[in-house]
Amino acid sequence: MPVQVMGMHRGRSGWGRRIWAAALLVLLLATPGGARAAGIASVGLRYGWSHADGDLFTGSGDLDSGDLLGLHLDLELLPFLGIEVAGEYVSEDLAFDTTLYDSLRAQGDADYEDLTLYVTGRLNLFSFALLPLKGYLGGGLNVHYAEVELSAEEVAQGAQPARAPRAAGGWGDETTDALEDFVARETGARTRIGWHLVGGVRFTPPGLPLSAFLEGRYGDPFEADLPSAKSLYAGVSFRL
Repeated sequence: MPVQVMGMHRGRSGWGRRIWAAALLVLLLATPGGARAAGIASVGLRYGWSHADGDLFTGSGDLDSGDLLGLHLDLELLPFLGIEVAGEYVSEDLAFDTTLYDSLRAQGDADYEDLTLYVTGRLNLFSFALLPLKGYLGGGLNVHYAEVELSAEEVAQGAQPARAPRAAGGWGDETTDALEDFVARETGARTRIGWHLVGGVRFTPPGLPLSAFLEGRYGDPFEADLPSAKSLYAGVSFRL
């Protein structure tokens, strides 16, 4: 009979609600009073698409594409220079198939959640005389707060693994031990730092306290246990 092992599941919806409430509070508290008074600060929302390239673990396969939802705080320090702090949330479900050792494969499902904090410097490179439109490039650092939940089931290949003594004493099934070790190793939270590059265009209608933008981004964590990602999203900012 196949052996199945599951990681502890905390519940996606409660986790997401707490994080988004905290993120909104941080953005509002982080806006300096002087910046609001000078009219250089704005806050807003973004929504778009993110495509991840790379594995969470061997055999997981690419996370593929998913929706992206975020909040941001923007400071327009100079006509050509801006700084942005943004928080984004991405979640994915995936099926995996990985080899634990020669005679044993593990298959199962995984839930992946990633809340990322981005700090980005932005240079306005060009504008149009007759249109309130600016093009820009930028880059910065980010921090990923990622969590993986998975369940795995053994799929035997060839001879069944032998029974072996457990380290704590007594005899146990090597298949169960291997699956438990795999699930324990890959399930849980991981915090990683990365870098990113952005480029986009921003439209600011005259006489209105808002702007809209379309932006593309490439980001890559410094460690290999989180995938790199290409993202495209649109957003709107409201001046404070």
